[in-house]
Amino acid sequence: MLKLMYLAITALVLVATGCDLFSENNWKKQLTHLIVLIPLILRILLIK
Repeated sequence: MLKLMYLAITALVLVATGCDLFSENNWKKQLTHLIVLIPLILRILLIK
């Protein structure tokens, strides 16, 4: 149960960061969002 909650919270942060990535116009901030997204995607796929 705790693992499912962890994955749900991680997925929520992933979606929020992804939405913010596509609404951002500055390429430096987009790069920062991409750097944050990579570990989140790996955690969703359980590839820590």
